Amino acid sequence: MIKLVTIDPNGNIRKGLIDRALAFIEAQLADYGMTNQQFGLDSPSPGMRQDVDEALDNFFFGNKDEDDPASGKKPTINLNDDQENVWTIVQNAINGTSSNTIFVTGDGGTGKTYLFNAIISRLRDMRIRVIASAYTGCAASLLT
Repeated sequence: MIKLVTIDPNGNIRKGLIDRALAFIEAQLADYGMTNQQFGLDSPSPGMRQDVDEALDNFFFGNKDEDDPASGKKPTINLNDDQENVWTIVQNAINGTSSNTIFVTGDGGTGKTYLFNAIISRLRDMRIRVIASAYTGCAASLLT
């Protein structure tokens, strides 16, 4: 069970997240000619339904000031040479100039999770939607 701990006495944050998720689900189902109602799900609010791309951007990128590079609140990401090489490979994969399958390995404590979080952060800065997942291990709980 996942428990979201936050200060949200009226449940507005939770309602907004659910609305965004419903809009995303409805957009995916629409590609197959189906609706949320066919699966017993509520419809998203009309405003959310009108602009699914905006809803997805809000879901993935939010509107937090600390994530805005112009606010100066986002910490600088410093990568070592090996990590920068991986980042270059990721950029080449995005541009289609290399394979999009990348395997990163290393002993514990060598900075793999830091690298993955840096890549996720940089991709989100580029407004690329990213979902991190891992099936096991301590690092799985540290991916942002």
